[in-house]
Amino acid sequence: MEKERENLEKMPEEYGKLLKSYRKSDDEIGEEFQKKIDARLEEAAAIRKRRAKFIALSRAVSAVAAVFVIVFFIFFFAPAKSEKGEKISESVVAAGDPVTINLVYDATEDFHRMKK
Repeated sequence: MEKERENLEKMPEEYGKLLKSYRKSDDEIGEEFQKKIDARLEEAAAIRKRRAKFIALSRAVSAVAAVFVIVFFIFFFAPAKSEKGEKISESVVAAGDPVTINLVYDATEDFHRMKK
């Protein structure tokens, strides 16, 4: 117990010696360490720039893709314009009776000979 008390009484004295031995030069960073820090900071800045470029590029690609999808849906899924034909003839048939329809095409070539 007495030994502990002596140690506790000596502690402020030890701290005082420790504080007196402190030199400001102990906190200074050496040239080699400073070069390593500078190199790492430059590397981190380069990584940040690459990430920023990647993010900007991905946003631009996303915007172009969104515009493409919108245009695609407008052109390909828009309702077709109805074409109005010319009425050639009209007839009334009783329900349930057979009906025969003859279609006549006016074309410059036969359908059989058209190129596929």
